[in-house]
Amino acid sequence: MAKPGFNWGDIFRLPQTRRRTYTYRPRMTIQRRILGAIAVVVLAALGWIYNRITGNTPSTKPEKPSQSEVNRDRESRPRASETRREPSQSSRRSTTTRSEADAKLDLGAQQIADAFEAGTSDHWVETQGRVVRLLPDDNDGSRHQNFIVEIAGGMTLKVSHNIDLADRIPVAADDRVRFRGEYEWSEQGGVIHWTHHDPEGRMRGGWIEHRNKRYE
Repeated sequence: MAKPGFNWGDIFRLPQTRRRTYTYRPRMTIQRRILGAIAVVVLAALGWIYNRITGNTPSTKPEKPSQSEVNRDRESRPRASETRREPSQSSRRSTTTRSEADAKLDLGAQQIADAFEAGTSDHWVETQGRVVRLLPDDNDGSRHQNFIVEIAGGMTLKVSHNIDLADRIPVAADDRVRFRGEYEWSEQGGVIHWTHHDPEGRMRGGWIEHRNKRYE
């Protein structure tokens, strides 16, 4: 007699095993990788060929402008004569003043030459020249500073400057001076005196300019 709870079928029943599930994960083989790389290269080559055909290929070199564009650019640029600044009124005035002064100085040199040729004196002149030689002071009576100047045309004459009425001029050889005074004829070329103010104030006197300073 069988024991309660015992089943003869349990003897022949196979033990149940636990089923395992597997997930299929395909692995990329070497052949597939090669084919993928080839496909990328082919697509890139096709894209480059398409851009070359349609003209959309980017160029690293700057495009050279056409001749018409160059001509338009030249026409649009202001000319040098248009951009040149006009001289101001003050500069025009100073230029005119200098021109008038130079013309007056040249006239003075011509007056001296004419007076020397004519042998006349007592001519008030205004001109300029280069100091060629220094002379000793004349201390007989009023003291005078003396030097020789060469004016336009190569003529030389003596300048006798009264240093009792005006300051001594720190002049040296080869210095340029401008002067106004009275011309007196001499065989050596003549003498310029009265290069100072009139101490009595009766008339306009003379002066000497040396290095932008006037002595009178």
